[in-house]
Amino acid sequence: MVYHMITRDDIHRGIEEAREREARVFRPGAPQSEGAPTIEQLFVELAGLNERFTSDLKTVIQKGAPTESLKRLMAFFNLPKSDMLDIVAISPATYARRTKTQAKLTSAETDRLYRYARILSLATNMFHGDREEALHWLKSPAYAFKGETPLDHAKTEFGAHEVETLIGRIRHGIPS
Repeated sequence: MVYHMITRDDIHRGIEEAREREARVFRPGAPQSEGAPTIEQLFVELAGLNERFTSDLKTVIQKGAPTESLKRLMAFFNLPKSDMLDIVAISPATYARRTKTQAKLTSAETDRLYRYARILSLATNMFHGDREEALHWLKSPAYAFKGETPLDHAKTEFGAHEVETLIGRIRHGIPS
């Protein structure tokens, strides 16, 4: 038999690794993460607006966000253009025309952009500020949605409400 001598450094390294794993563990009902952005902050970032617009988001949504917001949404969610256009219900031709003319999104399209900012913010809070884990969860099939991803399920306001409800249930440890 070969024995390995365990040093204090091995013990400290093991403790640090355990603490790092422990920090990434999801805990239902844990308080909202301090590092996670609010829904409003995330929408302002996605829409490419100034922070001063956070107090009047209703007007921004009614007037429409810049078309460049869709590029930011695509980058945030790491989605191909076709998938991004599908979730916000914009045809490729409309997107190309709006990009070329630098036209704004319609109120309904901007509202869908806000919907995805809201879902991402809630999911990020659920994972204690870890946006990568939140994005992974949003893109993974969910049993509660019969194998559909939360991102796809949120294409309608009704579906988005169900995703929000699931996030709330998970946060509070309520089984589905």
